[in-house]
Amino acid sequence: MNLFNLSLRLKGFPFAKACTDFNTISDIVSADYLPYIEKQRQEIVAYHLKHNPF
Repeated sequence: MNLFNLSLRLKGFPFAKACTDFNTISDIVSADYLPYIEKQRQEIVAYHLKHNPF
């Protein structure tokens, strides 16, 4: 484990979940990747529209 990963863990970053999520995203087939990205974009925009007063 390198120093950066250790510092993330000490600060409470959910490192194990992030690694799992990264592996899940890495396993997406290239044909399904573009729809996945578009869905993620829509979820991010919807979140910000709901939680941002500007």
